[in-house]
Amino acid sequence: MFKGTLTTDTMKTALVAALCAWRVFAISIVLFAQEADEFSSLDDALKAPDKVTRLNLSDKKLSSLSADVGKLTNLVELNVSRNQLSSIPPEIGNLKKLQFFSATGNQLESLPKEFFALKELKQLVLNRNRIYTLPPEIGQLTALQYLDLRENKLRQLPPQIGKLKELQTLDLFKNDLESLPADIGNLTNLKMLILGQNELRSLPPAVAGLKNLKQLGLSRNKFSDADQAAVKQWLPQAEISF
Repeated sequence: MFKGTLTTDTMKTALVAALCAWRVFAISIVLFAQEADEFSSLDDALKAPDKVTRLNLSDKKLSSLSADVGKLTNLVELNVSRNQLSSIPPEIGNLKKLQFFSATGNQLESLPKEFFALKELKQLVLNRNRIYTLPPEIGQLTALQYLDLRENKLRQLPPQIGKLKELQTLDLFKNDLESLPADIGNLTNLKMLILGQNELRSLPPAVAGLKNLKQLGLSRNKFSDADQAAVKQWLPQAEISF
């Protein structure tokens, strides 16, 4: 049994220690709650589909993605990167709350038309695939802020790319682009445009409308000195690399 009188300082110290311990415990509970909705197995996620908001299936050696993924209607983030996927099931269109989708390093040549019904999508990462063309429906992804299509096989962009008014980053490095549509100038929130290692000889004068552009990558293209000078004149505020 403890004998003696607790001093005020001792009581304060004990109280502070107790509060600190409780705070650590509370933070742990919060972190656990934040991570509890993330799954790395589709089978496990389907046991409680309504509770799943994040699904990470990267590096699973998947050759196909089950249509059952469409049952996870509260999904916000889906990562299927570095697999062997050649297609995405149309049921992905059921994921109306999806904000982030990454399929880096697969064998995709296209996306199903249902994909473009994902009105909440903000980040789309499709680098290192085999995509030859984007459909006009890309313009329906109006919430998109980040679009990564580097290291694909794109030869042109549809005019509807200009409807992505919230887009801030567009990465098209190492494709086969020979020209850009004038509609690219409608991306007035764009801050970073990466076009290095394509087949471009010029940009449309409409790029002068990209008033918020900070970085423009044009290295390893086919710009003449005159075309380089024109781009610099149209975009004096941007840092440009040729």
